[in-house]
Amino acid sequence: MSSTKPLLVVLGATGKQGGSVLAYFLSLSPSPYALRALTRDTSSARAVLLASQGVEVLSGDFDNPQSLDAAFNGASVIFSVTDFWQSMLNPSLREKASSSGVNIGIYSRDYEAQQNKNIIDAAAKVSTLERFIYSSLANTSKLSRGKYVHVYHCDSKAIAEEYGKSTYPKLWEKTNVFYAGFYLENYVGDARALFCPALVCHFKVSFRPPLC
Repeated sequence: MSSTKPLLVVLGATGKQGGSVLAYFLSLSPSPYALRALTRDTSSARAVLLASQGVEVLSGDFDNPQSLDAAFNGASVIFSVTDFWQSMLNPSLREKASSSGVNIGIYSRDYEAQQNKNIIDAAAKVSTLERFIYSSLANTSKLSRGKYVHVYHCDSKAIAEEYGKSTYPKLWEKTNVFYAGFYLENYVGDARALFCPALVCHFKVSFRPPLC
């Protein structure tokens, strides 16, 4: 992609986080960055819309390090976010977890952690990179001293964050770690049954998994 502007590569470009990053820079006139979007499905309605707005849209496979090398080529800034729930609800991965006798939560935790390690490995090789922004969550198992060990969607990102910090200190010197707050849309969307708190008695509220 030929451009005199620095290149911003956004992962999860059609999701809430990645999509909001692109929406912000698209709202600027002119945008200070050339924009490249990575998404699983370049034919989706959101991906097609991004392409129509002048964003370079590429298919990103977090399981394929070679594809990430190509996607990150020439990047000045990378915004990285992965989706635990896409893995958790994937029928193929659930079948693999079942056949291996591993709890699907643990399997998805380790799967997403490896995806993020692949991303970090690829980012560390980009000679043009000036800033790496890694969307993470707190290591709930560690912070609770083993009290909450089933918050897999937090621990998966934290495991890779710790890997990046210890393995690539030079990369981490130009890394910002971003902790997103809880999406309020979760209380009203399709997954509200998973997240919405329940009143179990007066003055007592119970949170369903995966928040507890």
